Amino acid sequence: MIIKIVALVVLGVLCLFGIVKLLKLYSIHYVIRNKDFNIKQNTKFLVIIPMYKEQLRFEQCIKAFDLLDYEKDKVTIVISCTAKEEGTETTKMLVDEYLKNNNTNLKFEVVEYPKKNGNAAEQVNYAFKQFKNEGDVLAIYNADSIPHPLSLKAANLEYQDQKVNVVQQPIYFFNNIGSNLFSLGYSFHQTLFDMTINMWSSLFSKGVQVTGRGLYIRCSFIGEEIYSTDFFCEDTALSSVLVSKGERIVSLSVFENNEPPPNLSAIIHQHSVWYNTASDVKGLYSMLKNDPETKSKYIVFKLFEQSYKNMIWLFGAPILWILGCIYPITFLFLYLYCLLTITCLKYTFRFPIKNINVFYASFSLMLFLLVLNLGPLLDIYKRFLVRLKFSDKHEKYKTTRGE
Repeated sequence: MIIKIVALVVLGVLCLFGIVKLLKLYSIHYVIRNKDFNIKQNTKFLVIIPMYKEQLRFEQCIKAFDLLDYEKDKVTIVISCTAKEEGTETTKMLVDEYLKNNNTNLKFEVVEYPKKNGNAAEQVNYAFKQFKNEGDVLAIYNADSIPHPLSLKAANLEYQDQKVNVVQQPIYFFNNIGSNLFSLGYSFHQTLFDMTINMWSSLFSKGVQVTGRGLYIRCSFIGEEIYSTDFFCEDTALSSVLVSKGERIVSLSVFENNEPPPNLSAIIHQHSVWYNTASDVKGLYSMLKNDPETKSKYIVFKLFEQSYKNMIWLFGAPILWILGCIYPITFLFLYLYCLLTITCLKYTFRFPIKNINVFYASFSLMLFLLVLNLGPLLDIYKRFLVRLKFSDKHEKYKTTRGE
């Protein structure tokens, strides 16, 4: 009897969740449509792109950023490589050679972080220290980012408000989609998550999350460093700091196109890295309480919210499996929820997904939701091995690129 009640509650939540997501998607579409970015371009931008083992993406990256529509004397794009990458054809070598042999519309610079044990956060911090006087606003992207050509104009519009310090560009994940079913499910899940959670909150509230790509920060707002280097996911830590300070996170009205991991293994490893920081509530609390600008009420709210999301991430999929095995209709409702949201996404926004079959895509999303907790489980397992001294160190994983 109790299980039956729980199953009915879960099915009701799925239906309600689907309706709420539909309303959010249509609200976002209504707010961002027909914005006019043709105002005076008075903001100077410094764009930093950290790269490590990006032999497959550096050329696509340079070409995509060179298409940004903005006054060329007000944009500096810095590719930050690292000495950690060794070999006969490092990313820095290839980038240097490409820029030497090809003309670009915008100004590109290349730097190399000198330490061999650094990470992307340190590469960004290092590049910012070298070029911080080049811009009024810092923009941070990934090597696989493809920003909308109007991204800088859209950001310039937001920064006309002098109270705005942090702007986040929303992301969809439909670049370089392969044939992998889990990769397709990831694309829709992350796109829906970014729009209905992050973008929604930024448009209609103060914002709850920033990501390390498509992130814009006013240079005068930045202290000595942009990112803390004590966590696997520097953007999760930065989000905690911004929310705990009560800082408003504004959303751009144009999107960045990104690519999903190529297979289930890459997805699991990526999620394990994300969960490692998200679940380190003790570490986040220690960082926040030592910051004099954070506010206690916001710290409590942020850490409670993070713990709540961690529980859903870890236990959501097992609950669906258990209820589905007892009451198979659970899987039907889950599929209908996926079909409803993907159909809305496909026909409301101009994403490059017109040739994707919605029924197949809905199945891929449903399948992805049923394995969503494998990344957190991998992180817990790795930390358990370290604690038992079967492993020396829990290493951060670099997401692989598809061919």
